[in-house]
Amino acid sequence: LVAATNAAARARGVNAGRLIQALAPAVGGKGGGKDDLAQGGGEDSPMVAGAISGVVDWVRVRLQ
Repeated sequence: LVAATNAAARARGVNAGRLIQALAPAVGGKGGGKDDLAQGGGEDSPMVAGAISGVVDWVRVRLQ
């Protein structure tokens, strides 16, 4: 998993490191990084689609 954010997203509370920390457990792993770029992974690859679908909800909460 890899996430990147631009300055506008970060200004609104979307942090790439926190996003990856929140999503990586869904694939049985962990991850992190900086506000603008982060990566993570895990061993449960069939769950990647579920983790990716969680991105929209995670970001939506932070943009409200």
